[in-house]
Amino acid sequence: IDSVCPINSKNLFDQYLRSTTPMHVIDFFENIGIEANEKSDENVIYLGLGFSWKENKLMITQVDKQYGASIGGLSAEDEIIAIDGFRVNKNYKNIYAHKKVNDTIEVTIARQGILKTLQVPLTADRFKKITLQKLSNPNESQQIKLEKWLGKN
Repeated sequence: IDSVCPINSKNLFDQYLRSTTPMHVIDFFENIGIEANEKSDENVIYLGLGFSWKENKLMITQVDKQYGASIGGLSAEDEIIAIDGFRVNKNYKNIYAHKKVNDTIEVTIARQGILKTLQVPLTADRFKKITLQKLSNPNESQQIKLEKWLGKN
């Protein structure tokens, strides 16, 4: 990193990778001749859960505390049985596709063998998506750094 960008890598690791400080990647990419565009869509629903299908059961593997799944009381190892009264299948997101952020879905789960029905708010996806594109007219310094970063030098 030090040879490509004027950032001290020890400081970089201490400040961003060993802490919760948000990393400003836009500045890094601009310095090497790449335009980075951030985009987030507050209208996209994100429940904040990880899942896997085990023996035809939709099992929650992780829950992000900042999103609807946690707010509504879902936990890792819960089995999602139904959403809004419809049995879940591989296309379970279609059950609530017509809903909007801040709407609520009724989720029936099995937790340690006990059936529960929870009201789960649909929360907005706050993750930022970044698209990268090479600058059409990078300056000489940016071009040199980009070539180094890409391993062309």
